[in-house]
Amino acid sequence: MALDLLRVLQRAGPDVAAAVAAELEPLAGMGPVCDTARARVLDRLQGAVDEHDARRLAQDLALAVQAALLRRHAPDFVFEAFVAARPRGPVCCARSTPPTSRCRPTWAPWACPV
Repeated sequence: MALDLLRVLQRAGPDVAAAVAAELEPLAGMGPVCDTARARVLDRLQGAVDEHDARRLAQDLALAVQAALLRRHAPDFVFEAFVAARPRGPVCCARSTPPTSRCRPTWAPWACPV
């Protein structure tokens, strides 16, 4: 999926960033966790993404879009639970993503062994 995302980004150009920004608009102003996740994805889309960063971008994008869709279509308590379950933002390492210092969940250490 990450390499497919890279191909789309290379072919579509700057229109992708505008489309993603529109999708993530429901997260704007919803608190520091959502603002940080939104900004992280949009910043990465503005810069060059290489194969090393593609997996993390795909993961961050999927979680941010998921949060935005919950904000738009789910009851508030569902959205709030989704965000609350991710104390460092709707972004934490997936099983195949190399861990970083920001990716050490205190709520489920088994989910991201380092």
